[in-house]
Amino acid sequence: MLSLRLVVVLAVAGLALAERLPTKISVNNYGSMSCVGTRVSPNTILIPGMCLMSYSQMDVKIRGSDIPSNDSGNIYRITRILYHNDRDMSTMSHDYALARLDRDMVVENDVPTIPNEDVPVSEGDICTTLRRDLDSQSMYMFSELEHYNVKVISDAKCQELFPETFTDDFICVGAVDPQAENYEDQQCQGETGAPLVCNGDIVAINSCEVSCYGEACAYKKISALGDFVQGQAL
Repeated sequence: MLSLRLVVVLAVAGLALAERLPTKISVNNYGSMSCVGTRVSPNTILIPGMCLMSYSQMDVKIRGSDIPSNDSGNIYRITRILYHNDRDMSTMSHDYALARLDRDMVVENDVPTIPNEDVPVSEGDICTTLRRDLDSQSMYMFSELEHYNVKVISDAKCQELFPETFTDDFICVGAVDPQAENYEDQQCQGETGAPLVCNGDIVAINSCEVSCYGEACAYKKISALGDFVQGQAL
């Protein structure tokens, strides 16, 4: 029988997944997924700059639940890139880029959007992000994406874990149930660049500026990117 504690965890997680879910956007290099993109406009995605090794050889796929991942009509090309002005590859600071696609993306109805103002997120909130599907045949080639839930943890805890790099520009999250039976569910393991959706809005993206795997992950707040996301037109 399931313990009462596990039933409560599953019930909370189910409620989070019932909200608007992040769009599954993969950025691929020669068919292998490099990272995840976050939709910021009909034809523009926000991604970590380190993913763009040679964008002429890359494509972007929308992996909708009702669209086959190999549907050629669902593959987009990157036509232009804008890197953050303060990008510093030596420290991974501000390693973000906007990529314009060759046409507007076809997405499912009622997808989460980026709000015009900061969305309050509190310790203990259950949010949804993306990771590689643990049942995929390969960890790298032909991987699919799956939605999964994380729990917001306190800034104080993340400051303790990452005293040199964590700031209030980030939202810190961890596993919903650190004592889960599967090791993978005991860790935070959002895919690089994956959006964090809380209360139906995109509030942050997975970033390796601080930590992107392990006991805690730090997602960069969209509001901390300011005009780079809200005011730029590629």
